[in-house]
Amino acid sequence: MAGDEDIKELIKKRGSYKGRLTNFITYCTELGKKDLTTVDAKELQLRLGKLEALYEHYDEVQLQLECLVSDVESQYVSRSEFESQYYQALANAQVMLSKFNKNSEESDGSEKSTRSRRESVKLPVFSPFLEISWAITTFQDKSKFAKDTIGVTESALRWAHSSAE
Repeated sequence: MAGDEDIKELIKKRGSYKGRLTNFITYCTELGKKDLTTVDAKELQLRLGKLEALYEHYDEVQLQLECLVSDVESQYVSRSEFESQYYQALANAQVMLSKFNKNSEESDGSEKSTRSRRESVKLPVFSPFLEISWAITTFQDKSKFAKDTIGVTESALRWAHSSAE
């Protein structure tokens, strides 16, 4: 009977999705035993995205099973168990990420306050005359280019060059 084969195939797919959820739960359990690094947090974020897509596939397969089998109650129990594990895992992962983000923001704040107590750094002062002087020496053989591109007359260029010295 084709219906029995379809049901067996759907049950295999559902088992695969349950296995992936179990792998995610195991991963989160191991991750929770240590301090998260930036790489760990990013990986967890990526895995969360995959987990959300996994649920959509699971839901589709489970709905097909519920429509094909005569014992719908056992399918509802299976769905309920999966959803309970899924939402618990999702919530735990989101809490881990929230804690990581909060700790990162706090450490960034302490670095900022440390930096503000340090000596101020003197930045170089920009001088348009030095820039024009540089342009004159760089393009001295190409004065037409300097006049046309920069839009400065020869007298203005000479004045700028003499002022910079």
